[in-house]
Amino acid sequence: HATYPRTESTYLPNEHIEKAGTIMKAVTTAFPDLSGSIPDFVNCRKGSHYIANTGEHHAIVPTDKAPDMSTLDAKENELYRLLARYYVAAHMEDCKEHHMTMTIEVAYSLFDKPKQIFSAKGKKTLEPGWKSLLKDEGEEPELPQVNAGEAGRAVDARVLDRKTEPPRRMSLGGLPEVMARLIELVTDPRQKKALENPVNPKEPKGLGTVASRKEGKGKDPLIEVTPLGLEVWKRLNKVYPDHASPVARAVFESHLALIGKMNRVDAEKAFQHAQKRTREQVGRMVEAIKNHKEPFDVTLWQGTKPQSKPKGKKLFKSKRKKVA
Repeated sequence: HATYPRTESTYLPNEHIEKAGTIMKAVTTAFPDLSGSIPDFVNCRKGSHYIANTGEHHAIVPTDKAPDMSTLDAKENELYRLLARYYVAAHMEDCKEHHMTMTIEVAYSLFDKPKQIFSAKGKKTLEPGWKSLLKDEGEEPELPQVNAGEAGRAVDARVLDRKTEPPRRMSLGGLPEVMARLIELVTDPRQKKALENPVNPKEPKGLGTVASRKEGKGKDPLIEVTPLGLEVWKRLNKVYPDHASPVARAVFESHLALIGKMNRVDAEKAFQHAQKRTREQVGRMVEAIKNHKEPFDVTLWQGTKPQSKPKGKKLFKSKRKKVA
């Protein structure tokens, strides 16, 4: 009773606007308590929530058929309710807030500066709108009313001794988000440009899809870079950099996705061009490997020999039936 979940999009196509009323009815049939949140005029936010082109898949939403809630277990009920609440919230009135930033100048010398500047931010909800249906993570504190240029008095000052910590290592569970937001890790302007998505700037080109980005189950172990893995990457980057570049891979995947959206004539031309380019790249990679004579450190393979027989549980068990 929800749309196909193989997606990372948060948008719906414009043609779904006419389905909003029917889906709202199905949602309130399943959860009558949500009916009070649906406004008389359904706010579809065309251009921000609904857009012309959502890519291969649109956002996950409830279908226009209400499920029989008695057939859903506790987890299924919770998941469907989550989808229903977010769908209704997306069509509710805007949330109106008052934001304020206070800048304070403190006259004391530090690092050869005659004064230090501090700032504080706060907000106050005027009309909750769609936020009334979703869990509030806590508002920023409300700042006192002050006038520009007003003098103040410091009532407390402390010096704290702290040490910075290195960034947390990447985990298996966090890897899918990194693959999707590859553009945020790239510093080269040309590579950033290559990863941009002109059709939908909020969803840049990334590696794989939600279905192909495997998330960790249970515990979220940190990813460990082994000496062997690091050496393989160094060799790839030295012998044939394009093959070791995640940016090149992301651009290649986006070209394939683009071919899938073309008409037959344009798709055949694009496919032939991609085929020719791939053959040229493979040829260059083979030549680069042939010309690279540096021996590989075999000691890195110690303890990483593949097992002769794969270990693990069988997914399927075959049973033989006797035939009389």
